[in-house]
Amino acid sequence: MFDQSGPVDIQCIGAPEGEEKPLEPDEGGLINYIFRVSNGKQSVIVKQGRSTSRKNDKIVLPIWRNRQEYETLRLRHAIVPQYTPETYYVDWENAVFLMEDVSDLAQVRKLLCSGVMLLGLAEQVGEFVAASTFYCSEFYLEAGLFRRLSACFRNSDMRSIMENWVFLRDAPYLTHNGNPVLKQLIDRDDSIRVCCYELRHKFMTQGEALIHGDLHTSNVFADEERLKVIDMEYTFAGPLCYDIGYFAASLLAQYCT
Repeated sequence: MFDQSGPVDIQCIGAPEGEEKPLEPDEGGLINYIFRVSNGKQSVIVKQGRSTSRKNDKIVLPIWRNRQEYETLRLRHAIVPQYTPETYYVDWENAVFLMEDVSDLAQVRKLLCSGVMLLGLAEQVGEFVAASTFYCSEFYLEAGLFRRLSACFRNSDMRSIMENWVFLRDAPYLTHNGNPVLKQLIDRDDSIRVCCYELRHKFMTQGEALIHGDLHTSNVFADEERLKVIDMEYTFAGPLCYDIGYFAASLLAQYCT
């Protein structure tokens, strides 16, 4: 990938540099191991999927999700290269792939929390969602081709995480933080529970387009001009409007916080 005749630095993203440094909830992600490899002038990201979650070894996951994400990134990059990191290499046996390092950009969640105005954010995210879903949808592709695409990205194990963690709020990583009082109020409201089950049913049954599946402000990196979307291992054929609704919800939740 680059000149290795000199020293090569390897950094585990999300690993604490010292005991005093607390990790933020989404720093480095919850599931995968991510490394930045650099020679001081060039750098690449190495992403590895293992059989258990990085933050909780009781959460068992399929290793092939790594291959699915690699294939998804290649597909999205062919459609919207300006918004998708480039991929360079994949190792099926060890569930590892290499991709473009976007650390010259900043996580959108952190930028917004710091009061930074990203005037192009709505247009750029909107264009990413519109193009990457439409050109992978039943509205654009020939029916047989779309069915084969859907079958390639069935992704049932990763989908079940969203079906239960998001729609039923049954996430193991929320047992030690969050707002338990607010969660109890929501869980006891029958009208909210009915809405959640209705939305969950649509998520599980309306396979209209290949969606990102986890598009929120921590999975988008940007500056005043550029934007890149990462973390696509939840890709599957779902509701056409899901990604933009999920992203809007993350903006609203972040604003309320």
